[in-house]
Amino acid sequence: MSRNPDSDVERYRLHVARAIHDGPQQLLTSIGMRLQMLATDVPPELEAEVSEIARQAMLIGDQLRDLAAGNDDQV
Repeated sequence: MSRNPDSDVERYRLHVARAIHDGPQQLLTSIGMRLQMLATDVPPELEAEVSEIARQAMLIGDQLRDLAAGNDDQV
């Protein structure tokens, strides 16, 4: 019985997508949210920098989600 290379590729893509979602994407989302909360408790001169780092962490998480979904035109 021959294997369907397209289904093998799709299975692997889904495996990678789940691994990205369950690992780095969730971690980056958590880091971004924690930084957003922290931004309200830092000295005023650091608030903008911490907020920007939080925004970038969330953006990376979004890009990972898009990449895992096969939408890599924005990455």
